[in-house]
Amino acid sequence: MKLNDETLRFIHEHCKDDVRNLALQAPKYPGVDMPVALTQIAGRQAAAEKIPSWYAFYIPATCP
Repeated sequence: MKLNDETLRFIHEHCKDDVRNLALQAPKYPGVDMPVALTQIAGRQAAAEKIPSWYAFYIPATCP
């Protein structure tokens, strides 16, 4: 699955935000594939917490 640029940018900009709050703001971002973006953000947050060594190695440090 190829993500559009707007969805990738959204994931990058909101990588540390609460996914529940982001889900409530979905109407603000009509160009973002919100279910995919929220799944990516939640997964990356879980990986960073549970397996930080894997996260640091496999996911580039793109979260501001």
